Amino acid sequence: MDGVKYNPDLEEETTFINGEDIQKSGQNSEFDDLFETLGDLGFYQLLVYVMANVMESSGTLSVMYFIFECADPGWKCASIECENSCVNSSMPNSTDGFCTTEDLVCINRTFNPTLTSALTEWSLVCGELWKAKTIISIFFVALAIGSIAGGQVSDTFGRRCFFPESSRWLVQKRRFKDAEYWIRKAIWFNRLSPEMDLHTFLENVARTENKRQERTVPYTYLDLFHNRKMTIWTIVLIYASLTLAIAWYGINSSISSLTGNIYLNVAVAGVGEFVVGYLSIYVINWIGRVKSYVLFISLTGCCHIVILTMKVTGVAHSNPMVVTYFSLASISVMAGGWCAVGIACWELYPTLMR
Repeated sequence: MDGVKYNPDLEEETTFINGEDIQKSGQNSEFDDLFETLGDLGFYQLLVYVMANVMESSGTLSVMYFIFECADPGWKCASIECENSCVNSSMPNSTDGFCTTEDLVCINRTFNPTLTSALTEWSLVCGELWKAKTIISIFFVALAIGSIAGGQVSDTFGRRCFFPESSRWLVQKRRFKDAEYWIRKAIWFNRLSPEMDLHTFLENVARTENKRQERTVPYTYLDLFHNRKMTIWTIVLIYASLTLAIAWYGINSSISSLTGNIYLNVAVAGVGEFVVGYLSIYVINWIGRVKSYVLFISLTGCCHIVILTMKVTGVAHSNPMVVTYFSLASISVMAGGWCAVGIACWELYPTLMR
């Protein structure tokens, strides 16, 4: 399987795709030439796309899970006990959100029944709130480690989970028989009937890639800093991604504290992200990647400045829904920033490095 080598004595091989002769072997072949056979977007490609999104949705749901499970619907202290020299005059006027003071101890809390979460089930408030925050912190540390290690692991051992293995990766690893198997699967799903020597074509693709890359060792994260120009772009893109991530996760993790129905707020933010993400395609093609990122991150910053100003001046207390509107708007606008950064990464780095 891995021992197949390109035959330099092979002069030329004629392949047939839908009745048209295409000279492939004996020439430099690109993997993207295969789309002449498979088509740009067939049933197989759609199937893989849907399966990949279903797999990725599990990761998204695990992040969004904390929005609901650590949500605080509000509570009041139903029973307060006095300690030391406590007198009736020291009892609080309101027990909403009351924890414990030097003389007063809350021994029973009643949560708002509109929402049930891990926080309400185990009463993770006041002195117990650190437990919920610690769990969230551990999750995101693990997520960061997995994100960094996952790319290298998948490049070494493969991408396959519950969907087809990447044929491009298999060719890079010179596993031509496996690559041919999945390509023929795609041909069958798309109801095509090409007559072509796939094995020879894939050998030529591997030869072309090896000539272009002039390396046989796999890429690592160190290659992101291979030269001065690459280093600058890598630092810029890391900074841009971190800026978006901090803002996005920060707002989303606080969405449960916004005025309004938490489920409706999450739904509105999700629809907004979808719409802005779709429209960003036209914006990016119109003004470019860098200007698009600056535009979307600036709009996000403007929303946050408005929210901060309202908080500082006290206006937010009398107009809580306005804070909600600007918070949801910032989440939606950030989708355009993610698209700009993602496209920049895809276009700046070589295919095998990505």
